[in-house]
Amino acid sequence: MKQLSILCLMLHFQALSAATIESATSGNWNLGTTWVNGIVPMTGDDVVVVAGHTVSFSDARSCASLTVNGTLNANTGGILTQSGSTTIAGILNLNGGALDFSQVFNLGGSCNITSSTYNFGSGGGFTGSGTVTASGGTTNFNAGSSLSTNLTLSGGILNDNIGLSPNAVTLSNGTYGGTGNPSFTSLNWSGTTITGSGTVTVSGSLTSVGNFRRALSGSKELHIGGAASFTGSAGIQMSGTAKVTVLSGGSFGSAFGTISGTASNSFEVLAGGEVSFVSGTGSIA
Repeated sequence: MKQLSILCLMLHFQALSAATIESATSGNWNLGTTWVNGIVPMTGDDVVVVAGHTVSFSDARSCASLTVNGTLNANTGGILTQSGSTTIAGILNLNGGALDFSQVFNLGGSCNITSSTYNFGSGGGFTGSGTVTASGGTTNFNAGSSLSTNLTLSGGILNDNIGLSPNAVTLSNGTYGGTGNPSFTSLNWSGTTITGSGTVTVSGSLTSVGNFRRALSGSKELHIGGAASFTGSAGIQMSGTAKVTVLSGGSFGSAFGTISGTASNSFEVLAGGEVSFVSGTGSIA
């Protein structure tokens, strides 16, 4: 009987010890002053980073669910393990630190990958109306991962080895590689090299504005299913065995741009597709 009472007391204590803990101000995760009532979150606690607050961590931390309405900085050395769901309505900065990426994050705000190497595998990824931005380091989306948010690549390397399905995509710098067959709702392509193997399909608008040709290399294929517009001397420089195909219902328009490659490359227009050059050249040597 006494043992049963002790067990009940322990279970009651554990139930009371788990709580929802909100940030009180900006600060480091490990400081009591950062949190309401001075209580640093522990395993089993639901954590909320309040809008307007910036919380940073650079050591091992754990919690149940995580809701970020403000800003959370995962700095080098930091590892956060969440046993519950993760919702990012504000900003998550991955600055060399990590979270538990074995779940799909609900992203209504932004996730910024600035450095280091991040691997998203089985069960991991992002969903929602927010934007994942990679500006440095190497980000790998491997088998079992997913991304259905907006995507921006402004630096570093992003390897898509699964075939992601983001909404609006902006490729302004860095390298988009991998072996997957991604499908983009729309693409603003202003500087990133697209390489690797597989096929990138753009079902909606593809825009490329500015100087210089965009690099398409490796054995990557670009399938254009919507309206593609290259203006201001923007064009495509193919290498390797890269290929561009304008699908039925798709169109490719170039003003002053140049499409170039070698005998190993090709530019194909399927029945029902359209191509127009206001000026510029198309050359597969």
